Amino acid sequence: MDEYVDTLEQPNEKFTSIEIEELKKKLNNLEIKFDDLLQKNVINENELRVLKQQLNGAEQDLSAFTKKIWYKTSMRNVIGKTKSILTSKEGREVALGLVKKLIGLE
Repeated sequence: MDEYVDTLEQPNEKFTSIEIEELKKKLNNLEIKFDDLLQKNVINENELRVLKQQLNGAEQDLSAFTKKIWYKTSMRNVIGKTKSILTSKEGREVALGLVKKLIGLE
């Protein structure tokens, strides 16, 4: 995460409205992927609710934090919660790959 944050343009600035909209779309796509994990019985409804709460919090933080702070706190929280919920190594790798890809870390 820190390596990615170091590559951000103007990390100490807040996101522009265009950047916010793009990230909201990515977070929405991630929510859809989490819904798919529920359908595949990889996670249960309670775990899905917790993951969606993390995504909602990250979305709300977009306009409050600088880019650097948002990635270091909000996205670190989403990734951490994803790791704690998905206990199988395979499930964790799949979900973390999705999170990183959808938010632009890969």
